[in-house]
Amino acid sequence: MRSSSSCRVTIVNPPTLFRSQGNFATSSSLAKLESGIRLSACGCHIMDAKEAAYRNFQHHVDRLCFLIVASDCPEREIDVERLHLRVQAASLFPDKIQLYEMIYESRFRRLREQFRARAS
Repeated sequence: MRSSSSCRVTIVNPPTLFRSQGNFATSSSLAKLESGIRLSACGCHIMDAKEAAYRNFQHHVDRLCFLIVASDCPEREIDVERLHLRVQAASLFPDKIQLYEMIYESRFRRLREQFRARAS
């Protein structure tokens, strides 16, 4: 077993990685495994596709908040980014779009009023 400063990684031989009770896993389960999970940068955390999509969404939310608060980005570009984020939210969480509007859209409005109103 090798270890780095922040996490420990167990090295497994490739032939034994996908063995299940003496048999190799089926190709469909391997495809599901390859497409459904990713290892984090340190290799110690397994992330499924939904979690990766949520993290990507959250990254875009953080970026939009930064654009509103700390950049001289034009209002039009901020509106385009906000629309892109709304479309992304609708595709990721179709039944939660009202919750998105209550949480995120209100945050974006508040940040605009607080940080953009005084600039103009």
